[in-house]
Amino acid sequence: MVWRTGPRLIALSLALLLVWAVLADVLGRFVSQIESLRAECVPNVSNVKLMQHAATVHVENIEDAEFQYRLERAPRQTSGCMTLMDQVWSQAQNSVTVASLAAGRLIHAAWLTAQVGERPPRGPRACA
Repeated sequence: MVWRTGPRLIALSLALLLVWAVLADVLGRFVSQIESLRAECVPNVSNVKLMQHAATVHVENIEDAEFQYRLERAPRQTSGCMTLMDQVWSQAQNSVTVASLAAGRLIHAAWLTAQVGERPPRGPRACA
């Protein structure tokens, strides 16, 4: 396979690079929007569920110190789980980024190898 360079190839490369950059930006904004929506909705839903559960509990259980402690601790535990979820999703996003960079590097290295391999030899041995 012969790799050729020229204005059309350069323009195509730049267009693909621009499309890739726009897609990365759109994906980043989408992820940011989803994270902010989740950060707003999940604590509200858990608090509503907690209040609904507290409304069904008998009065003698509410006066119990251990039960009060568990009710006070529940929102803190929920927010701690949300931090863990943020870290897990961030790790997944970083893994996708590293995988795409590695794939681009391998493709680029193959392209460079093909470019170097297709060139005619130079120097005193070329005429021999």
